[in-house]
Amino acid sequence: MYLFEWQDKRNKFRYMKICSKCSELKPLEMFAKCKANKDGLQCQCKQCHKQHQLDKKEYYQQYRKEYLSISENKERHYSNTKQHQSDNREKYKSVSSQWVKDNPERHKQGVKKHHQDTTLPYHIVYLLPDHNYVGVTNNPTYRMSNHRKKGFNRNTNNWTELARFDDREDALKCEAEYHTKGYEGKKSA
Repeated sequence: MYLFEWQDKRNKFRYMKICSKCSELKPLEMFAKCKANKDGLQCQCKQCHKQHQLDKKEYYQQYRKEYLSISENKERHYSNTKQHQSDNREKYKSVSSQWVKDNPERHKQGVKKHHQDTTLPYHIVYLLPDHNYVGVTNNPTYRMSNHRKKGFNRNTNNWTELARFDDREDALKCEAEYHTKGYEGKKSA
């Protein structure tokens, strides 16, 4: 329902609406759009709506946490997310590559920080089963991204840990044993 008030300065009518939350008479510009309502505007003014969102923020965070704590919901949520990302792979790639182009310094800093954070205190002998490839690393995240960068065309998401060693030399010996069994990999001298 619209009401109107007389404006002395411009000598014309100005349409107003009553907010359902604070019950104040406010100009239409103070209401956000909402196609569901007859008048095309929300029932609450923008200020009241914003305050409502802030009041409910903690509630929604707690609800989401409880919802995802149930394993069935968590699995469904992550599978839906993964499905959406795979269906829209090109969109995600273009947005990501555009961000990298627009923010080269931030990207470089983030990559360095990410790889530093993922360095492990031990060495892993890993297997890429799709390509029968065995290698050694103490930073799996960085190593798998290098596989992708070098264009090996390897599916690096499903790598498997074969063994763990505190000493790199022991890990290289283990890798060499796998190479003698017929696995591919970087040949060490």
